[in-house]
Amino acid sequence: EGVRKRVLAIQPEATGPTITLCGRTINNPATFYEEDLKQLKETSSSRARAYIHGDLNGRNIILDSRDNVWLIDFFHTHRGHVLRDLIKLENDLLFIMTPVNSEAELAEALDLTEMQINHPDLGIAPDRALAQSFKYPQMQKAWNTLCLLRKHYGRLIGSDRDPYQFYVAFLRYAVHTLSFDECNAWQKKWALYASGLLTRKIVQSIENTQRLRLDRLSVPSGNPDNVQSEIYITILPGRKDRKRDLQKDLDTIRETGIDSVMCLVTPDELDYYGVPGLLQHYRENGLVAFDFPILDQHAPSLSGLQAALTWLEEQREDGRKVLIHCVGGLGRSGLVAAAHLMQSGLGFDEAVEVVRHARSERAIETTEQMEFLRRFYAGLPQSEATA
Repeated sequence: EGVRKRVLAIQPEATGPTITLCGRTINNPATFYEEDLKQLKETSSSRARAYIHGDLNGRNIILDSRDNVWLIDFFHTHRGHVLRDLIKLENDLLFIMTPVNSEAELAEALDLTEMQINHPDLGIAPDRALAQSFKYPQMQKAWNTLCLLRKHYGRLIGSDRDPYQFYVAFLRYAVHTLSFDECNAWQKKWALYASGLLTRKIVQSIENTQRLRLDRLSVPSGNPDNVQSEIYITILPGRKDRKRDLQKDLDTIRETGIDSVMCLVTPDELDYYGVPGLLQHYRENGLVAFDFPILDQHAPSLSGLQAALTWLEEQREDGRKVLIHCVGGLGRSGLVAAAHLMQSGLGFDEAVEVVRHARSERAIETTEQMEFLRRFYAGLPQSEATA
């Protein structure tokens, strides 16, 4: 009710699921809070945390006559998301500190917010040169300042660069801004537009997270006609600890065009994660399944790996797309995928890099797995030439 009241105070005709501002249609944030939020199921994820100010805004930052910067009012200091203060500043920078006094200025403000929210990587600051695309000086200044703030994000969040965490925090502050006395009517419309964009991004992000993520490798083909098919890596489908739906995961696998699956999970793990009959489920869904259990955090035998690679190569030569998975889709899956790349002609470092680029920097997790791959590569015929 609170969000609906704020929206109607700004846009009295905004009673439906969408809102139109400057000829652009967005989701109504009131509908998101009243309906969507009750149905969405967010997958819990660990995020970077630190001691934060907790209420960092323009009034709590003082610049004295000697250009010293002072932060005051630490009443709300606590451990929280490491970006919270900076995202709050981003909100205030736009909707409070940047003047908007006409329809034309609002239209350009909406352009800025689209660029801001659609920026795909929290670890990389947007391009400051894009400030020149704005006509109004205050928008140029806002974009330049926003880029300076974003330069701090990368070192704070490390490898967790998913913009979803920004969407959630920025939506909270943008919706609060709808009732701020400091903002004029144009600035509130700007915040309303951002809120609508953010709700759409949040819904899309959660829906994409719930869909099984299948990471495709760039695999060289020894066939001059390039008929060899693709290889994918993923987590254990149907994991109950992550509240995954096995049949939905199987549907995603089939929709991707995957024909064959190599399962590296031990029987005990299949029981533990709630999918004891997984191999049978694969076959019932028309998939060719190869069972090659490897102990978690460990490496297989060389003879066992060679048999698995022979099967993998046969599947690809027959034009079948192949999925490799363990439990987390990192250590064991990364090892087998990298070994296949090495056998296909890539050097040791290149094969490891291809797997990590496609899947995660943590792929091939343990020293044992890495040393095993070194021994495997050293035994390949081409290793002396490519080492």
